[in-house]
Amino acid sequence: MKNSKWSLKHFITYYNHRIVQLITACIVIMIVFFLVSFQNVSTETYEIEKFSAANQTIRSPNHN
Repeated sequence: MKNSKWSLKHFITYYNHRIVQLITACIVIMIVFFLVSFQNVSTETYEIEKFSAANQTIRSPNHN
């Protein structure tokens, strides 16, 4: 009986350890993807005033 309790405690400890590893790996992957794609996500801002001519032509990013 004593041995089965130790096995259950060992299993719970191992299971919790695996969950922490999984969560840590997911957080690291999310941070890497965010840093890699940040340049595509960040937007350039323009100062636009109503009823005035623009100093710079505003084009879509895919315009050649």
